Amino acid sequence: MSDCARCPQEKTLMSNKLRKTAGTTLIEILVVIVVFTVGILAVVQIFPKGFQILTLSRASTMATFMSRDQVEKLTAHPDTLPDGIVPIAADTGLPDPSYVSTNLGLNAIGIDQYGNATLGNGVTTGPDGKLINWASVTGFNNVRGIIGESQPIPSPSLVGSDSTLYYGGVVTLQFGPTQVFFDNSGFPTNLTVYGNDLTRENGAPSSTVAHSDTQFNFEYLLNSNPTADVMHVYLPTGPESYGRVYLVSYSGYLAQPSGPPLKRSFSQRVLILPGAIDASGTYAPQAISLNAGPFVGTGDVVTSIDLNTLRVERIFRMIPTTSVFNANDPFQVKVLNATLGTLLFSPAAYNYYFTPSSRPRVALRAKIDYTVRDWRILREDFRVDDGAPTTHQLPIQSLRTNSQPNADGTPTVGGSNGFGFENLGSDQNGVDHFVLMDLRTGGTYVEQNLIQVDKSRGLITFLDADASRDGIQGTVLLPDGTTKEVDLAGRPVRALYQARYEWAVQVLKSASSYAVTASTPTVGQFYVGGSGAIGGDVHRIYFPPCDTGRKVTVGQLWYFDPGDTSPRSVQSQDFKIKPADAVGDTTKLPYIDIRDVDGNATSFDQTTYGYAARDIKGSSLVVRTIWNPNSFSLSNNSAANVRNQVTWGQSWRHSTSETFLDQGVTSR
Repeated sequence: MSDCARCPQEKTLMSNKLRKTAGTTLIEILVVIVVFTVGILAVVQIFPKGFQILTLSRASTMATFMSRDQVEKLTAHPDTLPDGIVPIAADTGLPDPSYVSTNLGLNAIGIDQYGNATLGNGVTTGPDGKLINWASVTGFNNVRGIIGESQPIPSPSLVGSDSTLYYGGVVTLQFGPTQVFFDNSGFPTNLTVYGNDLTRENGAPSSTVAHSDTQFNFEYLLNSNPTADVMHVYLPTGPESYGRVYLVSYSGYLAQPSGPPLKRSFSQRVLILPGAIDASGTYAPQAISLNAGPFVGTGDVVTSIDLNTLRVERIFRMIPTTSVFNANDPFQVKVLNATLGTLLFSPAAYNYYFTPSSRPRVALRAKIDYTVRDWRILREDFRVDDGAPTTHQLPIQSLRTNSQPNADGTPTVGGSNGFGFENLGSDQNGVDHFVLMDLRTGGTYVEQNLIQVDKSRGLITFLDADASRDGIQGTVLLPDGTTKEVDLAGRPVRALYQARYEWAVQVLKSASSYAVTASTPTVGQFYVGGSGAIGGDVHRIYFPPCDTGRKVTVGQLWYFDPGDTSPRSVQSQDFKIKPADAVGDTTKLPYIDIRDVDGNATSFDQTTYGYAARDIKGSSLVVRTIWNPNSFSLSNNSAANVRNQVTWGQSWRHSTSETFLDQGVTSR
């Protein structure tokens, strides 16, 4: 057969082969799609978990950084640390030592103390009928009472248009914003300002014990004669017609019908009116009995006092912002902004020194007791860089916006659980859930045309609204309502803001010092087991529930071992306060146990030296950063709301950083 004859046959065979291999059937395509889809779905399911792990890991790293950073900032200025941070009653803002901070207390809701129901708007009813937002009595917000924050009196400056009313030293509380309750006269009931401890001189005013120095507020005199049952302190008086108020506290021995005296703590505010003027023109000090009312009850007798515990501090007199400072009285203060936590001290307080007759002089400092508004309001202090535009990176990202509800589903604007500062005049048309304070004046910056905040990155950008002038110019809304143009370059400011997922940075600190009591201990007190009516193990020392987990240093302990004829002593020993025993210990109080040091110890010795323990000081400072990525919804069913709150509370996450202090000096 010729080649030409074979061509048609070969072409036919090749055509058939091409038709068989030229494409894919619909069934084959569907099979491939199904297999591919199943594989993709399997892979895609990995990503949400992976993203969730990455998000939690990043949040945990951020929380660790924030805790450590706050510890470093606080320990850099140990002289400003408070004497203690304690639980408070949400309806009064006053210390509430009954709160138990076990397991960090993150899911502890004060339902038993502050009501038994939560309404759909997030409000619960307190024991006195006051309406309280549930977030104020939940977890970390139960512990926000600041005791004795110490601040130097700054140089006076003008913080308003009227120099006679708004000229003085501005102090911004380091844990502000604050929550303040007022009496019927408009003065704070849970905000107290007092000064340095007065120096003690022994003896009563006489020709041999001069009392002329007391006119300068530096010292008080003590006449103690236990044999004659005479214990008086002589407190300084002066020309102020409104008198002076002193805080006097001590530990003393209270006589008992049978058995040895019991050691107890006493504390009272004492009003001292102007005294008589002697021939030399000195205001005579006024005597106050320590073993009579108001310190002790009718029929009680204080046989002696522990002089190491005796403290006298003068309380600053709060005056309205529209009143003029007394130029001769350094112990006056105004509350410029009760919410932001700014105070104005009399110009006379600056460079005012305590100069006792036999000791070096010390500058007047202010010590303040107050209530933190909410640990979820974050604060960042910094100085604005020179040049415009300039930026500052906040330590946290993903800030709260108006479009994002609170964790309970209520709106962030106008809701009972909101930021609470959107009505500031400086915040109009500004950034929501954000306030920029001026630390020099206590005012707030007008945000419009000055700052932009990238809430997804936590980045503040300062703009230059006036290109014709060097640097960044900003307008401050001053405490008196007037405005002032300032140059922000190098100026100290404070950013107040909130973040998504209920982020909070809480500070915890044990009491700087503890006084003994013969009854159930409250804030700053300890009880020696078996020394009073509440009983307890005789080898344990008990503390208030709020101190669970804190660390204390005991200066001296006296105790017995089996067969001892004289007591043994332990000095400068560190202890961690253990949680109360669930069973067996009737006190149900946290404690330290001498048997942790000496396993053979049987009991404390309370008679040989009149005390079993002395010089007990708190030594721990804890910062914990807390957040909760979950949420819940409130309804009209109050019982269901409480259950949902508890379930939601189990999702709290935290990072804790702790350091230890020794009489104001930090140590790792």
